[in-house]
Amino acid sequence: MLVFILVSESVLLFVAAQTGFLDGPQVLSNMAVDYYMPHRFAHLSERLVRKYGVFFMGGMAFLMLYITGGSVKYLVVMYSINVFITFSLSQFGMCIHWWKDRENAKGWLPKLAMNGVGFLLTSSVLCATVWFKFPEGGWVTLVITGSFIAASLVIHRHYRTTQSYFRRLDELLLNLPPPTVAAAQEPMLRREAPTAAIMVSGYNGLGMHVFFSVVRSFPGMFRNFVFLSAGVVDSSIFKGADQVVHLKEDLGRQLAQYVEFVRGHGYYAEARSDVGTDVIGVIDRLAREIAADYPNVLFFAGQLVFAEENVATRFLHNQTAFLAQKKLVFAGLPMIVLPVRAL
Repeated sequence: MLVFILVSESVLLFVAAQTGFLDGPQVLSNMAVDYYMPHRFAHLSERLVRKYGVFFMGGMAFLMLYITGGSVKYLVVMYSINVFITFSLSQFGMCIHWWKDRENAKGWLPKLAMNGVGFLLTSSVLCATVWFKFPEGGWVTLVITGSFIAASLVIHRHYRTTQSYFRRLDELLLNLPPPTVAAAQEPMLRREAPTAAIMVSGYNGLGMHVFFSVVRSFPGMFRNFVFLSAGVVDSSIFKGADQVVHLKEDLGRQLAQYVEFVRGHGYYAEARSDVGTDVIGVIDRLAREIAADYPNVLFFAGQLVFAEENVATRFLHNQTAFLAQKKLVFAGLPMIVLPVRAL
C-alpha cells in the first residue's frame, strides 16, 4: 500500500511538472504579447516552440532548488500556494468572463455560479495555506511571486512609455503631403549606382525617420532605395500556415507604402521581405540577395536610444539593429545604425 501511494504521488508530481513546462511558456508568451514580459518570449524557435519560455522555466526551477536547498518542506509549500493562486485567478477570471458576456451567452448564470463557488473554495484554501504555512516558508513564496508580479508591471510600464515615443514619430512622419512626381518621371534603375538598403519593421515613423536621415546625411549620394523587412513568426499570429501567409502579405502592403512614397519623390525604390522565426537569419539572407543585385549597397537601420541606457533597456529591446550590423559586417557588407532619440 505504501509503495502504491509513493508511486501515485510521484506520477502526480511528474504530471504537475510537465504541466508547468508545457503551459508556463504559453503563459509567458501571452504576457509578452500584452507587454508584461520581454517581447522575445513570444517568438518561436525553428521547431515552433517558445524557447525563451522553456529556458526561463528551466532556469527558475534551478533557482528555486538553489534557494530552498532542495528542501521538500519549502518546495511543497511554494507549490501549494502558487497552485491555489493560479486556481483562484482562473476561477475569478471566468467569473468576470461570464458576467461581461451575460447578454450573449446562454445559461451564463449557472456557469457564473459554478465558477464563483470554485473561486470561493480555492481562495479559501489559499488563505488558509498562507496563514498556517507563512512561518514555514510561505513568506518566501509570497516574496518571490510578488517580485515577479512587480517586475511584470515595471516591464509593462516601460513598454507603454516606449510605445508613446513611437506614436509621436508616427504622428510626425506618417502624415506627410502626397508625392509630387508622376509615375512617368520615375528614375530608371541603375544597379551600379550607390544604393541604400533600409531595414524596417513595417510602415511606421521609425522607418521614415531613417529614410529622411539617410537623405539628409548623404545629400545626393543615393538614387536607389531598397526597403527590407523580416516578419517574425511569434505565438500571437501563428495559428497555422494561413496566418504566416497573411503576415507576409500584410508586410508586403506596408513596404509598398515606402516604395510609393520614395518613388513619388524622384528616387528608385523597391521592397523585399520574408518571414521566419529568427529575424537576424531572415535579414542576413535578404541582405546577401540585395548585395548580389546591387554591388554598391550600404545598409541602414534605426535604433531607439534613451537618455539613460541600462541593463533593463538593453534586455527589453532586442537590439536587432546592432545584432544585424554585427552579422553583416562579418559577412563583408557595410552597415550603419542611425540613432533615433526617444522624444
